[in-house]
Amino acid sequence: MLQPRPLPVQLATVVTTYPSQQFVVLNATGYVVAQRKAAISSKATGRLEWLGVAEGSRVKAGEVIARIDNRDVLAQLASAQANVGAARAGLDQARAEERDALIQHRRNQELVDQGFVSRATLDASKARADRAVAGVANAQAVLGAAEAAGRNAQVSVDYTVIRAPSTA
Repeated sequence: MLQPRPLPVQLATVVTTYPSQQFVVLNATGYVVAQRKAAISSKATGRLEWLGVAEGSRVKAGEVIARIDNRDVLAQLASAQANVGAARAGLDQARAEERDALIQHRRNQELVDQGFVSRATLDASKARADRAVAGVANAQAVLGAAEAAGRNAQVSVDYTVIRAPSTA
């Protein structure tokens, strides 16, 4: 009698897979730590007017990330700029006075040499010319101080714009 021969059988386990499991490269537990951190602050104090990033955001160096209310420092800047204009006008006025005083003094010197004007008049015109020269120097110093105050006010305005540091 013929008997059927046994056939070899291979065993396999059945596994249910999901599409998301096909792409898993690494499966681990733990927490993520930032490679670089940057603490951001401003030299200006005031009410935060605008915040353009959230914690963990990527930013480029120099990118504006926040603004502080700057109406008060803008008013100070406008005042400083007006003072610069006034100081320039004062310098122009002092220079005009200096030119006039020097011309008058030269005329008086010629008139004294010819005997038409007294020595006291020449001395008075010399004193006026000296005051005019000193007035120009003073006006130049006032202009320098006003320009420095203007630069300082501009820096205060710049402090109200918070930018990302180069290491962020």
